[in-house]
Amino acid sequence: MAQFEATVKSDEAMIENAQVQLSYTQITSPINGVTGIRLIDVGNIAQPSDPNGIVVVTQLQPISVLFTLPETDLPTIQQAMAKGPMTVLPTAKTTRRNSTKARSGCSTTRSFRPAAR
Repeated sequence: MAQFEATVKSDEAMIENAQVQLSYTQITSPINGVTGIRLIDVGNIAQPSDPNGIVVVTQLQPISVLFTLPETDLPTIQQAMAKGPMTVLPTAKTTRRNSTKARSGCSTTRSFRPAAR
């Protein structure tokens, strides 16, 4: 009887080991986002030391955008931002092909660094 119990325990250990090995086949991203083009193909060996990774993940929320604006608009923007986050609206401009329109967003940064002169 003890031999059969040992066989069952051994089989349970083998199943647990197989589940652990199978868990290594699933890759999860540390951030939410959208994946771009893959950098390796199915069947290639991926290693943690690979400097290029396996895919590019683009984070969508939150996202940072840098843009320039006239210095004369700075006091107005600072006053609006002192009241809290402000909505950033795009201009009516589109791309040269008139196919893509800019999107709106919300500004949550409350500090500005004036340009060095």
